[in-house]
Amino acid sequence: MGNGIAHVFAVAGYDVLLSDISEEALQKAVAKIEKNLHRQVSKGYLSEEVAKAAVDRITTSTWHSRHISIRFSLIVPYLFWIVRIR
Repeated sequence: MGNGIAHVFAVAGYDVLLSDISEEALQKAVAKIEKNLHRQVSKGYLSEEVAKAAVDRITTSTWHSRHISIRFSLIVPYLFWIVRIR
């Protein structure tokens, strides 16, 4: 999940799991979300409580690229049907 999507869902009240193969990338994503939330608070779009609650809803997890490719390969047979339905 990209950090922008995670940001929007967390503000909307959903628990969010950010996953990446790099802990450094996860730290950067969370820092960017916190920066954007702070900007929204400073402009009056969000309250401090909503921003803090949004950050608290975000959890992070690292995983291996092999795991990602396996999950993607499980989807491939269904891609044709997804495209056909649209």
